[in-house]
Amino acid sequence: MANLDPRIEAVRARYDLAREDFWQIPQNKQWVCKHAALEVVATKANVEWAAPQIIQADTGGGIAVMIATGKMGERIEWATGEASPKNNKNSYPWAMAEKRAKDRVVLKLVGIHGLVYSE
Repeated sequence: MANLDPRIEAVRARYDLAREDFWQIPQNKQWVCKHAALEVVATKANVEWAAPQIIQADTGGGIAVMIATGKMGERIEWATGEASPKNNKNSYPWAMAEKRAKDRVVLKLVGIHGLVYSE
């Protein structure tokens, strides 16, 4: 298994995540972090969440799009989360959209968004 980028390793160590919480996509070597690990980071970092902003709501059509906003100290970040039949095969689009939005916010707040995707 390849070594983590030093910026990713610093976040892993700071929040006491397991090495197994990160893996690489074989085809493009992109790093991915498990969703559960990002929830641990959000808790340990005391991320404060605002209510989501709903952008598109079509539960019957399997479409959910929202913006999540999180605050860590003085830093505030927001991100979109989306689920539709084009990118989600699960029957719970709202949970998937929330997971995607929150994971992206956590990655931004700890400084590794763009280096790591969420699972």
